[in-house]
Amino acid sequence: MAFEDLQLEVAACGLEPLELALYRVVARRQGRKVEQAFKGQADVEFIPSSRKNGETVVTTLKLRNLSSGPISRLKVEETWFDKGGSPVGSSNSVLSKMLEPGGVETLTIETPWNAKMNGNSWTFTHANGTVKPRKVAKFSDAAAPAKAAPKKK
Repeated sequence: MAFEDLQLEVAACGLEPLELALYRVVARRQGRKVEQAFKGQADVEFIPSSRKNGETVVTTLKLRNLSSGPISRLKVEETWFDKGGSPVGSSNSVLSKMLEPGGVETLTIETPWNAKMNGNSWTFTHANGTVKPRKVAKFSDAAAPAKAAPKKK
């Protein structure tokens, strides 16, 4: 298939973010069902891990989607605080692909090191709403994605 055909197919997706439009086109070509991105409050479990690497603090978050639809552009902002509760550093990272229901992905956040760093917090958002994060020690099998409610006719 010519590149021009691909451009037309992506353009037909409208004003979506480019990666979402490409996701839809590739999924369609592979014969997969294309789901709409989840809208509203998404539920996510996460397992955090932070370590100092030279002059940078690297935080790795394992994320699991507990919502009934794929989450688009999941963003996590990490803020570091000193002992008095004043912010001393902040960084963010965005998941570059859709997080499918039940799917697990890893997100890495790099923040410049500051000797005053004492604790941190995270703020989760996504392209179509808010996120209700839940910190866990490990992912449980019981926490499967919620099933979508059947539509009334």
